[in-house]
Amino acid sequence: MDQTREIIYKEIMEFPENKNLVEYVSKFIKLSKEGTRYIGRCPFCNKENRLTVFEDSNTFCCYFCYKRDTINDFRNLLLELFEFNSSDLKYDWEERAVRRRSRERIIEKLSKNEE
Repeated sequence: MDQTREIIYKEIMEFPENKNLVEYVSKFIKLSKEGTRYIGRCPFCNKENRLTVFEDSNTFCCYFCYKRDTINDFRNLLLELFEFNSSDLKYDWEERAVRRRSRERIIEKLSKNEE
């Protein structure tokens, strides 16, 4: 595993001590607060303002690709996005492009967090 992948893997596997989903998700994507929830671009389908994180229930949902549930599920989806646990999956070209753009955005966000 190259150094960048190691850093990404470490960031994905590192939960906040209080297991706050908003804090965890905001490491990877930009979230905007709207009332009692947080909204951002879904890293899994790449649709703007479709991912909603509910702070009170510590859950998330994308209203486009319907990925949803808890902090562990979000982590597992990130692992799949970066192909840490899905090397045998086959994706069509359009989905590969979406996944690549999402990975690039997350890498950019992580590098800004380190500054």
